[in-house]
Amino acid sequence: MLHKIKSTAARNHTGAMEAENHVKHGANSKSLMSRKNFLGLIFCLVAAASVSMSACNKDKDDESGGGKNGILTIKGIPTEYNGKYVIIEGYGNDEAFSMLSGHQRESGETQYFVKISGGEAKVPMWRLNNSFKFVAYTGNDEDVSLYVEIFNEAFYDWSSSLTFDLDLIMDWVFEEVEFTNGNATVNWKDGKTRWVSDEDLAEFGLAGMPKPTGARLTSYGWWSSSITAPRGMNISFEGHASTAQSVKSYFENSNNGWTLDKEDETSKYYKKEDSNAKYDVEFAEYKNFDFALKAVRTPR
Repeated sequence: MLHKIKSTAARNHTGAMEAENHVKHGANSKSLMSRKNFLGLIFCLVAAASVSMSACNKDKDDESGGGKNGILTIKGIPTEYNGKYVIIEGYGNDEAFSMLSGHQRESGETQYFVKISGGEAKVPMWRLNNSFKFVAYTGNDEDVSLYVEIFNEAFYDWSSSLTFDLDLIMDWVFEEVEFTNGNATVNWKDGKTRWVSDEDLAEFGLAGMPKPTGARLTSYGWWSSSITAPRGMNISFEGHASTAQSVKSYFENSNNGWTLDKEDETSKYYKKEDSNAKYDVEFAEYKNFDFALKAVRTPR
């Protein structure tokens, strides 16, 4: 399922349902959300929970960003990110695992991030409870995947979401993180840049496709969950001129088995097939070096 940004009214109405679906189906590296989608999900959960009580009037210990909250400590962050701000999203491989968020605090429609200082960030951690509210996280969990996003901005205000955008300057992934009483420590050098897994690429005939030069993943997901019907995967990413060329080089390499089917003003369409399925991919180049790969797998 692809998560899309909705209007404030729509988020208020469907937030809890989207969150429940996301959690039930297991959210891990295979179902990444874009930065705005994740922030939107956090906000819509808070808004949905306000039906019975104001979600902003949490227990004082929970809202303080300290107290009960476990802390994720990120060490060894490159010096160029000092003074920038970080937010975390976390998922476990166990379907019963609750989604995690790492941020300073929330107030109304505003979410505040954590400032990086001296190559380190101490991020209060929150978990999604059964009422689809974020509360202080104090759990003991293994094999947690954490997605770290760094921004120039210190907060995000959903009341001005139509005119206020975030400047994402880095995203980073830590895998198999272990939490004790809600606390964990990771070192930047042990993480990696975010991209689609080899397993997911192979499913759509893209085995061996490297991360495009300079690409920064913004979102990916599927539009079908049926094994017997056509299944699609959409990948959106940012980059520069070399990013486009590296993608084209992959498809133009005859060893990868792709053939150019057609092209138009913004896209090139490639196809291939094997004994299991037929594959079709559209590579789209938009303005400002925004790109998309739209892949479809049709089983035989």
